[in-house]
Amino acid sequence: MNITVTGHRLLRHNPGEIKHVLELELLFQMVCHQHVSVNSGMALGFDQLAVEVCLNLGIKVCAYVPCLDQEKLWSSSDRMHYNHLIMRIKQSGGEVIQVSDQPYRGPTDMEQRNRAMVDNGEMVIAYWSGDSGGTANCVTYAMKKTRQITNLWKELSCPLSCRQ
Repeated sequence: MNITVTGHRLLRHNPGEIKHVLELELLFQMVCHQHVSVNSGMALGFDQLAVEVCLNLGIKVCAYVPCLDQEKLWSSSDRMHYNHLIMRIKQSGGEVIQVSDQPYRGPTDMEQRNRAMVDNGEMVIAYWSGDSGGTANCVTYAMKKTRQITNLWKELSCPLSCRQ
């Protein structure tokens, strides 16, 4: 099974809780399906957190890079982390798919990346508040393509301790 992950750049919940819930979701998928890989757009925030979790669990990652310079405007520490994740993906046997070989041209680049990830996935795990933006674009496209969508946002509105 090929799962697409998408989510907000700003993590409004405790990142430790997000990581814990995402690990549970992905582990459940691994138990149900022997072959799981994850598509990520490699944006800051949830996308990269999901990649870290997958790499730590030994799950194959396909990084969909929207343009040549996606990380150009990020801080130096964010660029270093991004490049480290790309290196880990390659070393672990994952793929880095360059959606466009052009420098950033606008939101259309991100939309093309989202479409490619959804087109090559069977389901979507999202961290989406319902706000407009890139995550909404990806989820809306996934709905049009009738992909199964699991939104972790609502599950994370209360601490893990209140869900036990």
